[in-house]
Amino acid sequence: MRAPGQETREEVAARVVPALLELAERHPGERLVIVSHGGAIRSVLQAAEPGTRHPRITNASVHSFRVEDGALRLIAFDDPIEEESLLPERSDLDAQNALEAQEDEA
Repeated sequence: MRAPGQETREEVAARVVPALLELAERHPGERLVIVSHGGAIRSVLQAAEPGTRHPRITNASVHSFRVEDGALRLIAFDDPIEEESLLPERSDLDAQNALEAQEDEA
């Protein structure tokens, strides 16, 4: 039974995906961090990869997307951000993770 006013996954995606695309458009060439609830993440995943069943979305998990041809494309589900998974062509991963590297040296 649905709660009054409860959105379907499709309705959430129809609201959230355009907002993400607008944010990306306003920040060309930048990397953005968007924090959200699992329901919104699941809706975006379904919009980006219709018909794909992804595992459970855990608290504090990271899911990386890229905008390509005006649409979201999933790059990594539950992205291990300490690994070079987002942009394998980039050689500056160590610089990107400088803080973590400093903590490892301590």
